[in-house]
Amino acid sequence: MKALLVINPISGDVDKSTIIHKVRQYCAINDITLDIYKTIGKNDGNHIQNIYNEHDRVIVAGGDGTIQLVSSALEDTEYIMGIIPAGSANWLANEILPAEDIDSSVSRAFSDSFRQIDGVLINDHLSLHLSDIGFNAEMIQNFEESGIRGFLGYSMEFFNTLSDFAGVFHTTINTEDKKFEGNVMMVAIANAQKFGNDAILNPVGTLDDGLFEIVIIHEVSVTELFKFL
Repeated sequence: MKALLVINPISGDVDKSTIIHKVRQYCAINDITLDIYKTIGKNDGNHIQNIYNEHDRVIVAGGDGTIQLVSSALEDTEYIMGIIPAGSANWLANEILPAEDIDSSVSRAFSDSFRQIDGVLINDHLSLHLSDIGFNAEMIQNFEESGIRGFLGYSMEFFNTLSDFAGVFHTTINTEDKKFEGNVMMVAIANAQKFGNDAILNPVGTLDDGLFEIVIIHEVSVTELFKFL
């Protein structure tokens, strides 16, 4: 096997040297050829797309943003992705199966057992987990622009967004058999169930059922938002 490790050096604001060491060690023991690509924040998708053609598997060490980057780059390619959670948010990895430690994540990433999951195209952008409009989307945008990673960054931007958020907005949703129109706080296009480990947004969501759900949140109290965080 020839594997490509895509690693985001800044995701989660944690040192990735241990992950790199563990992956190299695993590959050496199991006779796997390894190449490493560290994202730089510019044209990463094109670089990954060009490099991957020579490999049998891509391993992603990062958060949801890094998984999104690699998935979008390889959208027209048949590939198997192993995930080593190493981001500020590891929502997709936790949805599939929470990892106990780095060793188990590395072993699972190279496993012969894999799961095929759905994707949703939203304005030609691939979504594998949850995408939304409203409060959470605004918070994530503020988080990305702040440069502060980890849970501290999320916490700071939660309060910043809460103080600036305009509140409800008007939306219209048309499906094949229903129409909704009204004021809402958030609309989610959900392929999965959870934000984080425990905040269930879409109880009926399954990653591989061929369906996605539209979740409408009309209004949420500050107390519920704290629970959400």
